[in-house]
Amino acid sequence: MSKDKKGEIIMEKIDKKMFKKGLAIGEQIQEHYKVELLLSPDSRTVPTMNDRIDRCLLDIMNLCRNDTHHKAH
Repeated sequence: MSKDKKGEIIMEKIDKKMFKKGLAIGEQIQEHYKVELLLSPDSRTVPTMNDRIDRCLLDIMNLCRNDTHHKAH
């Protein structure tokens, strides 16, 4: 097996791990926002899709930051 092939396989494993983790985080966040929508029946208090996506992205960024922070210690 050439070095290139080995590197590709390792990268693939890392990608799959990260992808699974990303999916899990995504599902958690989705659940969180579903609950939030159920808790606010008044449509004026329901954040628009864009607001929710922005907050989702912020949550993901914070989760990732916290994750790397924990690993550093």
